[in-house]
Amino acid sequence: MGELDDFDWDAYHDRADDWRERRDELKDRYGDPYEKSRTLEVDHITPITDGGHPFDPANLQTLCEACHQDKTAQENSDRAGTPTREEMNESLFEYVAANGGN
Repeated sequence: MGELDDFDWDAYHDRADDWRERRDELKDRYGDPYEKSRTLEVDHITPITDGGHPFDPANLQTLCEACHQDKTAQENSDRAGTPTREEMNESLFEYVAANGGN
């Protein structure tokens, strides 16, 4: 994840105005293909958890609420069974301890 390890998540969550502005810019740029739904959400093309940058316009797109939920559910499903960094670290520490540090 690199640069995201040092990311200021508190500031990230405090940037609601920035998100609204970015959403409006994307709506203006790409239009509203789901005009009937009236609800567009900003989606990370590459999820933050997979290394996508949270504010890079090239990593953002607008999706209707239903499409955003479907995409996120699919991404979470694809990720299911993949060990977290913490789980991998714990396994490594257990292996090293069991093998005398070798």
